[in-house]
Amino acid sequence: MHRDSLTAAYNSKPFGTKLEVTNVENLKVCTVRVTDRMGVKGSGKIDLSYAAFGRIANHGQGRIRVKIREI
Repeated sequence: MHRDSLTAAYNSKPFGTKLEVTNVENLKVCTVRVTDRMGVKGSGKIDLSYAAFGRIANHGQGRIRVKIREI
């Protein structure tokens, strides 16, 4: 996963799947492509690249609540 690409790590969708990720607090939306897997002990549902996270939240927030929809 490259930090400047709009990509994500997600365990239950095939590589190449496009997902629409919405920040539930500010309703900002970003479309990402699944390019990686999260570890088995992953503590979240999805791991966004640096660029994708920056589209929907401030980097200083760390973790946010999101809604995920396959497109």
